[in-house]
Amino acid sequence: MKRSEDPRIIKTRRDLKKALTDALEDHSLNEIRIQDLCSSAMVNKTTFYRHYRDIYDIYGEILADMYSRSLNSFDEYGLFFDDPAVFFKKLTEKEAKEVRFYQKEMQTNPVDYFSGLYEDQLKKKIYSTGRIVKNDMNEMKLDIVLHVMKELNISENRISKDDKYRLFEKIVFSLYPKATK
Repeated sequence: MKRSEDPRIIKTRRDLKKALTDALEDHSLNEIRIQDLCSSAMVNKTTFYRHYRDIYDIYGEILADMYSRSLNSFDEYGLFFDDPAVFFKKLTEKEAKEVRFYQKEMQTNPVDYFSGLYEDQLKKKIYSTGRIVKNDMNEMKLDIVLHVMKELNISENRISKDDKYRLFEKIVFSLYPKATK
C-alpha cells in the first residue's frame, strides 16, 4: 500500500482540511493558528508538519480540491470558443455559488497566492476541447484571457455584467479566430 493510500493519512489530512474550512467561516486565513487547527482536528503539531509545510500549503490543497471538483462538474468548455460571453457568464455564476469561503478570505486578504492553481486547471479543461493545441503562443493567449477574466470579475460595478461578457467575447474571438465559430 502506498503511503498516500494509508487510511490514517487520508483521515488526518481530511480532518485538518475540515478544521481549516470550518475556521475560515469565522476568521481570515492570517488569523488562524496551526495550533488551533491541530486542536480542532485532534492531531498534534508534529503531525500537521508531517503533512503540510504551513497553513498556506493546506489552504492551497483545499483550493486545488475545490477548483478540481468545480471545474470537473462544469461541462460547457466548448462554449469558450463558440459563445465566450455565455461561457464566462455560466462559469462565473457557477463559481460564485461554490467558493463562498474563498471569496470571504479574498475580501480580507486580497493577494491571491492561489490563482495559478485555478488557472492551470481551467487551461487544461480548455485544451481538452481539442479546439487549440498546447504551445507557447496558446499558453500566452490563455494567460491574457484568464487575466482579463479575473480583472472583469474583480471590477464589480465599474461596468455592467453584459458589457463584461461582451468584452470577454471580443477578446476571445480576436485571439482565437480559427478556433471560434
